[in-house]
Amino acid sequence: MKPSVACTIPKSEREARRARKRKARQDIDSTPVSGRAQWRDRADDRPVRLHPPWARALAALLDGARSPAAANAQAAQDIVGTWTLVSTITEQSGAKVETFGSNPIGTLMFGSDGRYALIFLRRDLPKVASNNRASQTVEESKANAQGSIGHFGTYRVDASDKSLVLRIEGSTFANWIGAEQQRPFSLSGDELTYTSPGSTGIPAKVVMRRVK
Repeated sequence: MKPSVACTIPKSEREARRARKRKARQDIDSTPVSGRAQWRDRADDRPVRLHPPWARALAALLDGARSPAAANAQAAQDIVGTWTLVSTITEQSGAKVETFGSNPIGTLMFGSDGRYALIFLRRDLPKVASNNRASQTVEESKANAQGSIGHFGTYRVDASDKSLVLRIEGSTFANWIGAEQQRPFSLSGDELTYTSPGSTGIPAKVVMRRVK
C-alpha cells in the first residue's frame, strides 16, 4: 500500500485563495440585487446565480412596459379605428355654441400606420344652385366654408400628458397646413373626447363615438 501524498500547495497560496473568495463575496453583498447576476466568483470564475434567468427576463419585460415609448404605443393603439362625430361645442361669452349645429355629421379615422383623416360638417349645408362648385354665390361659399372643416396628416399620442399630437399635411382651413397641434384627450369605453384649438380661434370640446 502506497503512502498518501501530502498536499503540496503552499500555505500562503491557500490563504490567498481564501482571501480572494472573501473579497468576491463582499463585493456581491455590496451590489444591488438587480446587478448581482452579473458577478462571478473570482476565485473559480463560476457564475453566481442569485436569480433564475426567467426572473431577469420578466423584470426586463416589465421595465419595457413601463417605459414612455411603450405607454405611448399602447395609448395610440387604443384609438386606432373609425370614430363618428357626436358634438363640437365652444363657449362664447358664457354661452355654449354647437359649432356644426345640434346634429352634426363627421368622421375621424386613425390608422395603425400613424396616419389620420378628419371631416366635420353641418347637416344643413346649402346646396349650390348652379350645381357647379366653382361658381357658388358668395352666400353659398360662406355657408359651406363656415359649416365644414377637413384635414389629414399623421398623428401620435403623448401618454405623459395624455394628448393627441396631429401633424397636419392638408386642410380646408389653409392656416393649419403644416402645423403641429396638441389636443388633450380622454377615452371612456367607446367615447373619445378631446379639446381642439378650434378653427374659429376658440377652443372646442369634441366628442366622438367609436364605429363598431
